[in-house]
Amino acid sequence: MNTENERIFCTQFINGKRQERMFYELSHPKKRVCALSRFCHNAESVLKAGCLVERSCSSDVNELRKMIRGVFSSVRGYVMSWDEMDGTEQWLADALQSGIASGMGFAILVDAYTAFVREEQEQGAPEAFLLYVK
Repeated sequence: MNTENERIFCTQFINGKRQERMFYELSHPKKRVCALSRFCHNAESVLKAGCLVERSCSSDVNELRKMIRGVFSSVRGYVMSWDEMDGTEQWLADALQSGIASGMGFAILVDAYTAFVREEQEQGAPEAFLLYVK
């Protein structure tokens, strides 16, 4: 885990009422899974208003990569997920492929201003959000 990246994610993209709680839970291994689960089931209601740039229901990795690359040039990001990539920096293609294959929600912090979030798949196609703050 990289607490600096997780603090940036919470501060930049999570609404004020939930920032500290989310960061606290992400910082504690026993609470981390619950925090990710809660976030990935209702991401839109937890995200700050105004940071959503684009949304998609696509499960096509190439389409999602194009959506992401349209906003920033970095090809690596810090991953918060349920699998072995959690807490690591990964190539975007690998992180997207792994996250989509798992069917679970995940978030990729690309830089201090840009992130990608995908909700957990329950019914139908899960929503993906491209986030950017100025």
